[in-house]
Amino acid sequence: MPVIVFPRVDPVMTEGIIAEWLKREGDMVQVDEVIAIAEGEKTTFEVRSPYTGKITKILCKAGEVVKVGQPICQIEGEGEVHAVERAEKLAPVEIKASPLAKKLADQLGIPLEEIRGTGPKGRITKEDVLLAARERGITIPGAEVEAKPVERKIPFAGIRKAIAQRLDAGFHEALPVALTTKFAADKIVKHRMETGVSFTAYAVKAVALALQKHKNLNVTLEDGELVYHEEVNVAVAVDTPKGLMAPVIRGADKLSIQEITKQIDNFQEKGVRGEITLEEQSTHNFTVTNLGALGIHYFTPIINPPDPAILAFGSIETEPYVTENGHVKPRKVGYLTLVFDHRIVDGAPAAKFLATIKEFLENPETMEAA
Repeated sequence: MPVIVFPRVDPVMTEGIIAEWLKREGDMVQVDEVIAIAEGEKTTFEVRSPYTGKITKILCKAGEVVKVGQPICQIEGEGEVHAVERAEKLAPVEIKASPLAKKLADQLGIPLEEIRGTGPKGRITKEDVLLAARERGITIPGAEVEAKPVERKIPFAGIRKAIAQRLDAGFHEALPVALTTKFAADKIVKHRMETGVSFTAYAVKAVALALQKHKNLNVTLEDGELVYHEEVNVAVAVDTPKGLMAPVIRGADKLSIQEITKQIDNFQEKGVRGEITLEEQSTHNFTVTNLGALGIHYFTPIINPPDPAILAFGSIETEPYVTENGHVKPRKVGYLTLVFDHRIVDGAPAAKFLATIKEFLENPETMEAA
């Protein structure tokens, strides 16, 4: 009997999660029909049936961690033998449960087959049995089985695990050094009010133009080699319900700030829907992240491998300053942090690069002309 296996959508992908089943046991499906929504290590994607037939058995639950190539359901076409079903009738399915959970389920008269396990690899715990009893309105006798609040548990896998693995490399393999500075933001605030573009777009454009001037920063460290790039591809950190993603704005130096804003807005909308793809997160040379809208001045983000650096764009605030003639006036200032990998870039070139970014942000009209 054919089975549908968990697909690989990324060359380095090893596991994922079935986020939602769109079909149930007994449903008919056609070739290439979507049967489930899955979550890989970098994105969500559709699982499609390679067969036409009836789903006879779903082999993994929604939310369960699944290895690439692992069967997730059985499907039966016309005229196929029910050999697997007959074998299942002869060989009972082993149900994993703790000894206390088995004893408690037997005392309460709840079949283990009807209890969803939340322990490792679906193992049924005492709390799972207590929850099942409460859902059935079964009175739980004895103080020793007093119900306790059940914590919500989800597997540390899929996108969240991939983010951790990627940033772990950026933190433990790189030699991060942070440089901070402020820039005069009166012009950029006025320019933004006139154009309606985003502050993140200004940062992306400033970085892209600075990379044109500082070719030694437009480099990535890949497999022990420094790869210098002609194209300027800047990743933008996007907060999504699935976790932090970094889709790429390609050829950012050649785009207007308005065009960059549209791409960022599109990525944010796709992020909310969980539709940012693997291709959209690949081949970046630099990354920009912005927490300014959350009131953060300075922060030190982790470098996004294989990039040489990441720019953190902070909030824009009003502060007093003393003019040359001794008067105190208010002005707008913005906050920047450049975190760079000292294996790839030295301090002086990084400081000059940050100074160029600052110059562009203080004169946004020059970015439009570039």
